[in-house]
Amino acid sequence: MAKQYDITIDQGAQFKMTVTYKSASGASLIGASDTVAMQIRATKSQTGAMILNCATYLAINTTAITLIIPGSVTATLTALTGYYDIELTQSGTVRRIMQGAYTLDTGVTHE
Repeated sequence: MAKQYDITIDQGAQFKMTVTYKSASGASLIGASDTVAMQIRATKSQTGAMILNCATYLAINTTAITLIIPGSVTATLTALTGYYDIELTQSGTVRRIMQGAYTLDTGVTHE
């Protein structure tokens, strides 16, 4: 079962998130050959309009998955709400490890 975690991205600012996937004893469940994918969509559907494909902003190692979206990218986001999930592929098996709602905080200060 995927962990539920809602995210808020500040428009125009770098967004960074680190995700761990561990056993009950605390051992990492991320393998050296695993891959990761994440997308943000307007609706909770695989066919919903794509807000952002996060593939190029993800890094994975055997202890954590790191997402870093540059401020230059978050500045171009316009969808105020949506949904995301993170899928880890291990030996051909896809596991959705995290999911939740996405909110864009547009802020008030602009030049």
